[in-house]
Amino acid sequence: MPISQKPPSPNGENFLKPLSALDRFRVPREWTDRSVAMAEACSFSPQQIKYEYPREWLPAGKNSLDFLIELCELGIQRRYSGRAPPAVRKQLNYEIKIVAELKFEDYFLTVWDIVQFARSQKILCQGRGSAANSVIADKNNTLHRTFFHQYSFVNSRPSIALPVTVEINSV
Repeated sequence: MPISQKPPSPNGENFLKPLSALDRFRVPREWTDRSVAMAEACSFSPQQIKYEYPREWLPAGKNSLDFLIELCELGIQRRYSGRAPPAVRKQLNYEIKIVAELKFEDYFLTVWDIVQFARSQKILCQGRGSAANSVIADKNNTLHRTFFHQYSFVNSRPSIALPVTVEINSV
């Protein structure tokens, strides 16, 4: 039941009381002092919550950024036969710098892994969002002018939606 729907307490004392108010309950002062010390030693902020990406699937000897750069280079090699136009190379370097600064390499690798799985299962998918058409994320590594800069997703992951099309065959 939501708090807003809870009936009021019969004595109206649903609040934290000052320590002096506990004196009437004859709680030993050392207990309350110890409780206060323990509470003060604890700290929590929602900003502390952070997902830790698994590392075991990365190639041996590579960190996430190295692997992302390797995949980008392979994509450029495939798309441009190793001779990317200077504008594409410049854009890729810019994007890699931002991704590294914001520590989003694992996020891009996760999206890449999902796309690889979808392709292996012949599931159609196409990325959309603030970073989906970046040189890093683009399936063809073509250059797009997108809103890919560090102010578009500060304090949150960049937006890459992967709508999928699945055709279910009935037998």
